[in-house]
Amino acid sequence: MNFEKLPSRPVVKSQLSAEHEFRVWLRENSFERVKDKDGQEWQVTLDSNLQPDGSWLIKVALSADVDGSGFVRTGILKSDDDARLLEMLEDQLIPLRMRPREYRADDEEAVQEILAAALPALRDEIRQSSLVELKRTLISRWVDARCAFSKRY
Repeated sequence: MNFEKLPSRPVVKSQLSAEHEFRVWLRENSFERVKDKDGQEWQVTLDSNLQPDGSWLIKVALSADVDGSGFVRTGILKSDDDARLLEMLEDQLIPLRMRPREYRADDEEAVQEILAAALPALRDEIRQSSLVELKRTLISRWVDARCAFSKRY
């Protein structure tokens, strides 16, 4: 490194260290998991990519893996009304994935500012949202895919 020409902004040692810092920040600020209005707990994941132009692309995604009893417990499925569907689900975990939200930032400080605003807003939005129809749609897609490529049903 040429010490006479220091970089004008902080140097990020690696993509891995940046992502580690994000995970620590999430944990320290209780943003690793959020619950929706139905009581379903979602895992929050951050993906950061340093772009060729030096900017950051940050993706915030929500995911959950839920079995049939989890859907009954949160009121998405009813034991009596959805008995056949629950039988099809067996003990399989159904992956629920929401489309990631993308944010762009010019530098590391901007990333922190964006996440400091976006994550509490996302948490509040999810807490107030009933995602019953979305979850039922994802269950239907999972069952359709299983039926199309499986030996059962």
